Amino acid sequence: MHDIAANPAKGEPAHQYVDFRWIFRLRSQHAVKLQTEETASWTTSTSGTA
Repeated sequence: MHDIAANPAKGEPAHQYVDFRWIFRLRSQHAVKLQTEETASWTTSTSGTA
């Protein structure tokens, strides 16, 4: 858990945040559109293993 500062531009108060990491395996190709302002890091695996 870590603290997130208030973000008046987004109307968000200060709060605590817990990071969960997930793996999703898709059966076919799909475009992934990230919110880069919300994503610190992103990796993909096309080899069938993550």
